[in-house]
Amino acid sequence: ANGADGATGPAGPAGPAGAPGAAASTTVSVVTNSAAASTVVASCGTGKAMGGGFVYDPSGNTITASRPVLNATNQPTGWTVTQSKGTASLQVYVTCLQ
Repeated sequence: ANGADGATGPAGPAGPAGAPGAAASTTVSVVTNSAAASTVVASCGTGKAMGGGFVYDPSGNTITASRPVLNATNQPTGWTVTQSKGTASLQVYVTCLQ
């Protein structure tokens, strides 16, 4: 048989500091569409895409897709945006972790 639990003891001393992590940096890639381009892709080159977005001309235009670009191993490497009106201004950006 077991008896009742005792009172909680005091907190122990703090542990040693951990080793510093690897240095990381971010970059932003921006691509503006050329004439009659309904889909624009901003790519990281090296690194991993952490998020993206766009700026567009909404005059008679809608965004039909905005999503990450995935490589063969499903790692995000860029951002792609498709608009309904290919002649409208569209700027796509992606933030990349290096």
